[in-house]
Amino acid sequence: MITLLKMFALLWIAPLGQTGGSTLSSPSTTAQLPPPANVSLSWVTDFCYKLSWTPPLENQPCKYEVAEMNTPNVLLSQPNRTLRYDYVAMQGGLLKLNLSAHCGGRTSAPVSTNLTFPELVKDFKCALHSRTSLSCTWRPAQPVAGTVHLYYWTGDSFAASEPKENCGTTFDLVECPAYQTDADGRRTGCVLHHDRPCERLSPARPTQYGFSCRYVRFLFNSTVGGTLARNTFETRPLKHMQPPALTWTGEEDYDHNTLTIKWTPVDLPDAWDYILDYTKCGKRVNETMSPVSNLKVLTLDHCAFNITMKAKLREGHGESLPGPYRV
Repeated sequence: MITLLKMFALLWIAPLGQTGGSTLSSPSTTAQLPPPANVSLSWVTDFCYKLSWTPPLENQPCKYEVAEMNTPNVLLSQPNRTLRYDYVAMQGGLLKLNLSAHCGGRTSAPVSTNLTFPELVKDFKCALHSRTSLSCTWRPAQPVAGTVHLYYWTGDSFAASEPKENCGTTFDLVECPAYQTDADGRRTGCVLHHDRPCERLSPARPTQYGFSCRYVRFLFNSTVGGTLARNTFETRPLKHMQPPALTWTGEEDYDHNTLTIKWTPVDLPDAWDYILDYTKCGKRVNETMSPVSNLKVLTLDHCAFNITMKAKLREGHGESLPGPYRV
């Protein structure tokens, strides 16, 4: 009799601990889905990685979600696929991925994996000076055993690439033809030139050529601690346009009391305004000129002019350096 009472009491322990009339759920629906196992990440080429894993559950269809650092998540469309190849620029020396599984209405916690190289350069940036000239600069990140080399490739973005199962799409990298150096002889910049027409010309934009229609991929490599390290970057030059200082002249005509200013338009896409800033007889004037014309006639008042000019992108942040003053 005592034994039966103990059994009865044990059976009612769980319901007494509940509130609000809730009921116990089946462990099969509330248990946390385990994450993918045996996650492996490796580089196949300089710009293509291989990610593999084993399913969290056997005999159950699953989909997987991959999140690259600083990019939107990608839900893989093929169920039960446990292998991924993809092209990516690290924007430095770190590739970090998060992988999670979606099985039967449940989602696992993400598994984080990464590949890391020493940082070779800091503040890497490029400015498009003209359709055919791209200037890139950086600061050395650390003293390295070997010289830092920069290689580049121009073409479509990674989004337009078609990854093959074995990272078979290759890029013919070319080394910087002429490096810029600092006072210590360290490489800190490179000017690239490219004048080929765009492969995909639009009838409405027939003048596209050089860097104006392309992405550029960069590879830095060097030896650190006896091991080869690399950093990779990708940029779209059109997003970073900075024409050089304007070339302009002033022609004085004292018979007609005029000063005719002429300038060379920037060699870049999109609409650019030309800002004339001058001081005449102590009065400062700032005037925006039409991009249709490349000259401006001012009236001479027998007093000195201080004049400078610059080009400014009408929509965006591109701007040239001020042109030389003329007194």
